[in-house]
Amino acid sequence: MTVCRYVAFINVSYVDPGTGEHRTESAVGLYGSESQLEDEWGLIVHVRAVDNRTDGCRPPMNAPAGPGRWIALIRRGACKFHQKIHNAGIISNASAVVIYNNESDTQLLTMKHQGSLPYIVSLAPVVCLDKDFTAMANS
Repeated sequence: MTVCRYVAFINVSYVDPGTGEHRTESAVGLYGSESQLEDEWGLIVHVRAVDNRTDGCRPPMNAPAGPGRWIALIRRGACKFHQKIHNAGIISNASAVVIYNNESDTQLLTMKHQGSLPYIVSLAPVVCLDKDFTAMANS
């Protein structure tokens, strides 16, 4: 059996709130099993639900309004990947979903997210990564 894994290169540019300097951070992730394999860009938003949770198990209350492109940054765990993708991508119109590991010793994996949302393929890239970009997204 052949297993294909598609590597995603994540580049994040931001202004450091402490110094005002422009910075770029990079990480390597893996595309989800049913994800489009295309470049994506937009404002990174560390999603938060009404109860302040960042796991994406409920629709985000801080999703940007309007037609702009945005990328949902979601903590792994607490519910299935397809639920996170549905809440951020389908309900809240994220142009991409990035899920980061919630434990430092968890190995990077290829998410299987077809489940009850087979149309997610047409949504946007879904990537799992092991680097925590939350400090940058929260600033």
